[in-house]
Amino acid sequence: MFSVLFGFGIAVLLGASLGYMMLGETEPSQRAPAQAILTIVISDGQMIAAAMMAAVAMNQTDTTAGYALAMLVTAVVMLVLLGTGIWLHPHI
Repeated sequence: MFSVLFGFGIAVLLGASLGYMMLGETEPSQRAPAQAILTIVISDGQMIAAAMMAAVAMNQTDTTAGYALAMLVTAVVMLVLLGTGIWLHPHI
């Protein structure tokens, strides 16, 4: 159940919302480079986050508890990012 909610949250976070905000803030002539940079940053973030989640999970003696802790940390980070996104774009 939690993995479905987590997947939905990641899809919302990495889907159209970042592209919409990024492309809405760039000049039309700079939209292609902005989209390319966004794609690279998202890919790098996914690799780094996966490695960090695995490190947190494997650092625990019980891997189930480790994955639960990794998901909790990820949820907190996502809430902080949500608050930051709302603060950055109050007119939406």
